[in-house]
Parts: sequence; C-alpha cells; structure tokens
Amino acid sequence: MKRFLALVLALWLLMPMAAAEEFVLEAALPLVDAAAAQAMGQSEGRYCGVRTMAVDQSDDGLAVRILGDVYLADAQLEQLSLEQYAQVEWLDRRAVVELRWEKDAWQVTSFSLDAELEMEQAAQEYFTSAMVEYVNPERGFSILYPAVFGEDAVTVEENGLSGQVEGASFRVGCTANEAGWTTESFMEHQKKETPGAETNMNDITGTGRLIVHGEAETLVRFFIVTPEWVYQAELRYDQSMSKDFSLYSDYMMHSFTVDEMGLG
Repeated sequence: MKRFLALVLALWLLMPMAAAEEFVLEAALPLVDAAAAQAMGQSEGRYCGVRTMAVDQSDDGLAVRILGDVYLADAQLEQLSLEQYAQVEWLDRRAVVELRWEKDAWQVTSFSLDAELEMEQAAQEYFTSAMVEYVNPERGFSILYPAVFGEDAVTVEENGLSGQVEGASFRVGCTANEAGWTTESFMEHQKKETPGAETNMNDITGTGRLIVHGEAETLVRFFIVTPEWVYQAELRYDQSMSKDFSLYSDYMMHSFTVDEMGLG
C-alpha cells in the first residue's frame, strides 16, 4: 500500500485504466456516506456522512481505503450553505472504508469505526498538519489550535497564547478562580450574557463550550474550571471560514485539558 496522503475533498487519484475505471473521490462519497449511515443507524433524520481525511490506493488500482470523520448534517457537506455548515454535528468517530472494483463498479466491501492502527497513524498525521499543540507547564494546561496560525501569527501572553490571521483569531489562558465558579456555573453565567448561545460539555475532559453564530462571524468559547483556576480559550472566525473552523472548534474542545483534572 502506498503511504497515506492528506487531501482535500476535490482531489482524486488516477488508477491504471487497465485495472479499473478512474477513481474519483467525489463520485464515491455517496457510497461511503450510505455505509456510514447504515453503520451509525441513521436511516432516518439527518444526513450521515464521512469527511475525507486520507485516501490509500493499492498498487494494482483495484482497492481504495478512505479515512474520515463521521458527521450529521442537513445534507452532504458539499451541498451545504455556510449557515448549514455551522450546524454540522461532528460525532468524534473516525471511519475506515474499503472499496474494491468489482463487476465494473466500485463497491464498499468494509466499513469500520476507529479500527486500525495504521489508520490511527494517518489520523495523527492529519491532525499534526491541521492543528498545533500549545502546552503551558507553569499553569498545567494544553490545547490544540489551528495550524493556520503560524509562528508569525501567535503571541505569547501572560498565562497563555493568542493568535490572529485575516478573518480569524484565538486566545487561551487562565485566571484565578476568585468567585468560586464551577465549569457548569461559569458556563451558565456566560450563556446569560450572550442570549441565543449554544452550549455543550465534554464529559471526559470536563470542557464546556459556548457557541454564538453571528451574521458576520462565529464566536466559540471553551471553559474548564477548577477550585484554583478558570481556564478559558476563545476562537473567532468569519462565517466564510466555517467549513474548516467548525471542525477546528471540535478539535480544540476535545484536546483542551488541565493537570488539575488529572487529564493534562
């Protein structure tokens, strides 16, 4: 098998014409998405699909394996408006899909979730290219932030880090918990100050998230509160950047950990 290649959804891989018809990723996605819907039990309701992260093609051109993130949405990702894309639900599951050229057509022969070590390695390569880890050993917390904020776009601040590029910014840091907040009470307080905000929790890391979809930009805030500190991160981005940054938001939430919680 060739090594994994990180790619965008529009990329296709050319296969030997003598072995199989040209493999076009976009044409294969309905097959992949249908397999995802069946595996996740989503026969009705929201559209279930896979956002491609990597593709692996066999040397003989007769087999392809696809790695991607599973999502729920109003329709296939390529058909969504920016407003609909902001409402995509990323299920924090990775799919491994195998297709083979059989009977003059591509067929899905295997679908598994979070299955194979080499696929996990490919995912790690993808995350490494898409995200950067920030660790603050003095205050005992860490988080992944989008790699689009390169070295020249980030600034070290007291107790944290910030970054800014055209159309997007982020900040992460901590302050003393002088008011005796918990994550839940702090998030509820923030929600009252921002009517219409959406909130949810990561029960594993103890991270709370608040999302505000404005007409021009989206604001996402993340919170972890301990008896001593209030750890906060913030991500802002123009609505035109939602297709990438809505997924970055999930990566940030799931990676935000602190030593005091026993997860850093």
